[in-house]
Amino acid sequence: MELYILIALIFIYVITAFAGNSLLTKRIWALAFLASFILMALSLSALKLDGEDVMLSAGQFNWYYFLYVFSALTVAIGAINIWIYRRQLWQLCQKDDSVSKE
Repeated sequence: MELYILIALIFIYVITAFAGNSLLTKRIWALAFLASFILMALSLSALKLDGEDVMLSAGQFNWYYFLYVFSALTVAIGAINIWIYRRQLWQLCQKDDSVSKE
């Protein structure tokens, strides 16, 4: 399933890179990053707050824990990146399409 999502995202990137201008491509992928960041943060918080037990075998639980830790690190790094690049993200949202031709 994840491989299909990766292939689809690469295909969408190629289409947006060749079909649209660079400002549109930057906006699309910045918004996609923000949306995925928010969804991951919400899902991790729901998982943490819900405290629901997961019925897994020992081998499956190791992978589940690994994915949970990786997702938590991704949320932390994403928050840091949003803070570091907040000015560029704000400028990207404020740019006019007719002025910016790269």
